[in-house]
Amino acid sequence: MRQVFFAKLQVELRERGIEIEQHYPELYNKLCDYISTNNDNNQIVSFTPVCLFMRHRYSQQLFMCVITPESEPDRSWLLDRCLVEKRLTMCDN
Repeated sequence: MRQVFFAKLQVELRERGIEIEQHYPELYNKLCDYISTNNDNNQIVSFTPVCLFMRHRYSQQLFMCVITPESEPDRSWLLDRCLVEKRLTMCDN
């Protein structure tokens, strides 16, 4: 799960023109430590959430990136379709 999180983070940032390894090397190294496991005693490194303000390389818009790898995964796609359809119908009126 940690490796998947890191890969998705890199993809999201690349879409905004940010290479985390080049632009934030300390954060990149901290995340690499977080996803790896110490083979000697299987100690897992924890990760303190980080909030960064970045500028989109192409649009130059400022955006906030909160990196919280140990948070619950996004499950918004699990919404009940019936609830979504009712909400859309109400908005159309």
